[in-house]
Amino acid sequence: MAVIDVWDRFVFRIYTLIDKFSMSPKATFVDKFWAFTATFYGAFAVALLYSAEYFFGPYSVVELTYWTKVGEAGDWFARNMAGFMLTVLMMPYAFPKIFGTQAAKVALCKMILPVQFLMLGNFYLVAFELSTTKDTTAPAVGAVDFNLWIPQMIMHCFIVLGNISAIVYGTKGSYKALFFPKSAETAKPVMKMKGSRSKTPSKMKTK
Repeated sequence: MAVIDVWDRFVFRIYTLIDKFSMSPKATFVDKFWAFTATFYGAFAVALLYSAEYFFGPYSVVELTYWTKVGEAGDWFARNMAGFMLTVLMMPYAFPKIFGTQAAKVALCKMILPVQFLMLGNFYLVAFELSTTKDTTAPAVGAVDFNLWIPQMIMHCFIVLGNISAIVYGTKGSYKALFFPKSAETAKPVMKMKGSRSKTPSKMKTK
């Protein structure tokens, strides 16, 4: 239980540091979403930098068994992915003048959105298909005895929706403008005149 307490304090510390830089009284939905994402995935990434097998293997010290077998190759790939995750997630806080602006965070949200859809497919794969994850009953005493990838996949679905909303609200647009940007850009503005129907600028007569 001591290791779990340390893990809880570690996650809370990450959120406190991020909260110091982003959760000002003027924090927007984009700021809050990125802070949550950086905390949620950043904690996993730091653990993966050390060892995926140590933290999330069959004898997980934090009693979170995601894999029944990891191995040296799994640890190697996990550390590479964790390094990439931390680099992207912490850029607004490591370089606030460059990546800490609203526009920069929205751009980062757009960049990670395709990756999140790819991860969603991988979460389904590990939750229901792979033999090393379908039965993740850990041999350690007191470990979680159900497949952790299922709640992880559900959480990820909400994060994807949050990312899309952050992009929409961050650019002050609409969902139609997000998925069909060309049609939104080429649409002619409508001008209204008193006592008449709305007309486009091309149909208005100049005196």
